[in-house]
Amino acid sequence: MLDKGVTPASGSNDSVNREHEDNTEASAITAQASMQTGLGQAPQPKGVMKKTWRPPSNKSARTLCMHRYQKQIGGSLEEFNSYYDTLSTDQKAKYKDEATKLVSSGVWSNGTADVIAKFSDGEMY
Repeated sequence: MLDKGVTPASGSNDSVNREHEDNTEASAITAQASMQTGLGQAPQPKGVMKKTWRPPSNKSARTLCMHRYQKQIGGSLEEFNSYYDTLSTDQKAKYKDEATKLVSSGVWSNGTADVIAKFSDGEMY
């Protein structure tokens, strides 16, 4: 039943306007959520991985471990930090010894991809 003063035409327009406002608000929330989660971004070409972080250029046990972690396991920098923090003193010493040998033998002479590829497939301790 209609209230006095409300014609059927204006009553149906009000409900249509409210429905449109609700749909517009829902679309805005969905768009905002998509942008926050990255769903609104263009897809990466097949076979191309987006790098979120990269190891520093210094030559150390931690950097050696970073190169291997990134190549063999992947994951975020936070995940690497958690992984590295759980390594024992002996495991960290192995990375230190190996990094020292790589530098002194001239294998780890710079940070180019060709040089890093020579040892990034090595053993994860």
